[in-house]
Amino acid sequence: MKILLATSSTGWSGGQHQVYLLAKGLRDRGNTVSVVTSHNSELGKRLVPGEGIDVHSFRMNKEADIFTMMRMAGFLRRNRFDIINVHRPTAHTIAMVANMVSPHAGFVVTRRVPYGIPSRISAKIKYEWFVDRVVAISNDVKQSLVKTGVRESHITVIPDAIDVQHYNPPDILPAPGLGKGRPVIGTVGNANKQKGHSYFITAIPSILKKYPGAVFVDVGVHEKDRELVGLAEELGVRDRIIFAGFQQDVRPYLKAMDVFVFPSLVEGLGTSLLEAMSMQRPVVVSRTGGMVDIIEQNKNGVFVQPSSARDIADAVCGLLGDTSHAVELGIQARKTVEQAFSVEVVSKQTEELFRSLL
Repeated sequence: MKILLATSSTGWSGGQHQVYLLAKGLRDRGNTVSVVTSHNSELGKRLVPGEGIDVHSFRMNKEADIFTMMRMAGFLRRNRFDIINVHRPTAHTIAMVANMVSPHAGFVVTRRVPYGIPSRISAKIKYEWFVDRVVAISNDVKQSLVKTGVRESHITVIPDAIDVQHYNPPDILPAPGLGKGRPVIGTVGNANKQKGHSYFITAIPSILKKYPGAVFVDVGVHEKDRELVGLAEELGVRDRIIFAGFQQDVRPYLKAMDVFVFPSLVEGLGTSLLEAMSMQRPVVVSRTGGMVDIIEQNKNGVFVQPSSARDIADAVCGLLGDTSHAVELGIQARKTVEQAFSVEVVSKQTEELFRSLL
């Protein structure tokens, strides 16, 4: 197949990383893959020439850009793709209109967020009328679309992928200064409220009562974050937690953790969770969003109620007190990712969907 993946973000985010992995995965399956992205995008820089993936840049600053739509239409006429798969709202609108006025390719929209769409008519236009199929990365995202009026039969659930070999525990050394015989409990996530950092921090005093030597690390929150660092100070645990900020490579931090906590309140799927599971960490996870598709209670992780610091503390202490169970959870966590979320598995599912639309 001749496949075009389109995204409009300039920065590097989880969504951009997924386009990167999918492009390579589909290429490795023998497809001809091109990527359309914004000028000077980080994704375009990382898809280097010579890897068998053509990269094309367009101005995609706003959805109602007629000039870019016409340029895109000409590009589609010249290349005649079998499938167009869009991954961001601006790219979605531009490529959808361009596809309407050029030789029609199968049009697939990937949606990663479990938020509603402003109106039922906009849902119909952008996710049904001119779209052959919607890919939702979890059942939670799928249900958010159904509630807005998109037909359930029009949606296929295919999760985001993880490069399992990149997150291979034997190849990684723990971050310097962490561990050394003391329990390490950590989390990874952007510093916004929906990631639940405050509940992770609030759980620390209770954990310290039972494990006074424990060390905590929050990757994603910077030490200058007034609200969350202030919360740690208020609770008297500022000297027990490392606010590591954004890290280009989270693997050494994950390797150092005895327990990984994922307290997110809203999550399409949870890539950071899958990364921790790939690193064979026992995980404590909010029972919400796309995480419900990933975790089986006490088989590959431990669920807690969202927004409950008490539940987090109890679950962490339980795992620290039963190391054999924690180790087994970590082993099963990695197996889950290998079997259901690897690039190879997700690329195969995506390719099969694309072929069914030809």
